[in-house]
Order: sequence, then C-alpha cells, then structure tokens
Amino acid sequence: MRLLITPLGFHEDAGLRLLTRYRASPSDRFIVVTCRPVVAGVSRAFESLRASCLRQGFPMPELVDVPCGRFYEAFPTLLRKLKSLGDAGEAVVEIGVGPRIVSHLITLVLERLGWRYSLHYEPETGFDEPVEIPWGFIEAVKEKLSKSEEELLRLVLSGRAPTVVEASKATGWSEKTVRNIASRLKAKGLLVKKSRREVLEATEYARALYSE
Repeated sequence: MRLLITPLGFHEDAGLRLLTRYRASPSDRFIVVTCRPVVAGVSRAFESLRASCLRQGFPMPELVDVPCGRFYEAFPTLLRKLKSLGDAGEAVVEIGVGPRIVSHLITLVLERLGWRYSLHYEPETGFDEPVEIPWGFIEAVKEKLSKSEEELLRLVLSGRAPTVVEASKATGWSEKTVRNIASRLKAKGLLVKKSRREVLEATEYARALYSE
C-alpha cells in the first residue's frame, strides 16, 4: 500500500498536484489532515478535492481532523488513524501547504510508526520549484557513523576522489579494511565505488551532510 498525506487549508490545489506528480491510483490511500474544528473554507476545499478525485480516478481523500492547538491530543488521534491502515510500504508527505503544525505532526507520527516516507514541498507561490526529499536522505540524516566511517568519508570529501589503494596509504589501514568501511558507507547511501580502480566517490547525500 502506498500512502499519500497532505495537510489541508483553504485550497486543495496542492493535494491534486501531489496526486498527479506521484501518479496516484485508486489502490493508494490518500489522507488529508486538517485542524479541528473544520471551518467552512476547509470543508469547501475538501468537497472540491473529493469531486476532483472522483472525476480524475484518484484515490478518494479521507479527512482526519485533529486538535492542532492541543498537540499531545492531536498526536494520538493521527497515530490511531494511520495505524488502522496497516503497514504502509511507502508514504509521501506534502509539507508546503496548509497549517504548518500539521506537517510536523504527520512526520513525527510516521517516525513513531517507523514507516519509510519522503517529503514533498509544493510551493504555494508558484515561483519556486517543487522539492522532493527522499527517504534515503532522511535515513542518512539519522545515521550515526563510527569514527572510522567518518574518517574515510571526510578523506573522500577532502579533494579528488581517492582509490582504495590511495585511501589505504592515507589512513594506514589495510585495503581490506578500507573496502569493508566503504561497503558500510555505501549501504548507508553515502559512498559509491566506481571502476576497476575502485575509486571512492561521495554521494549527494554525503556532500550535503558532511561538507562542513
């Protein structure tokens, strides 16, 4: 099951763009989260969203209203709803629209559930480009590196991408040790090994997180 989640304010356009961008199908679940009490403007946006989903063959939106001003009540309310859906293989969360507290609430609930998710930012202004933050990067942010992993990664980031042989000479470790550490970094999405010369290159995630 794939889960698409969006906060909802007075406009439903971003929710429709999310469904379109991720090519949502009727087999997906579409959760719309808003603040309680649901005011007239939000109700109109939700009804418009329902009509558009029905017309375009998207999954029908399921409205969850939470007491935004009472966060510690809102959290279990959304947690129970998402738990009732069963385990989601993938979740996509829109974070660029609606009440901002709802975006934070959704991501914290997904963290509590231990589900994989990506974040999608759909700018309301129309001037900025949409941004996707994939699960791989979110996972990399939370990863703790060992001392040796961080040392090798910083060596790779410090200049020209070294080979395994060059990294071995620079660190004093055996080539086997370098390969083992490089394999762990690769599994964390931070390093790739290229060509028969075994050139070690940092990934985009690594450059964002460790190029200090």
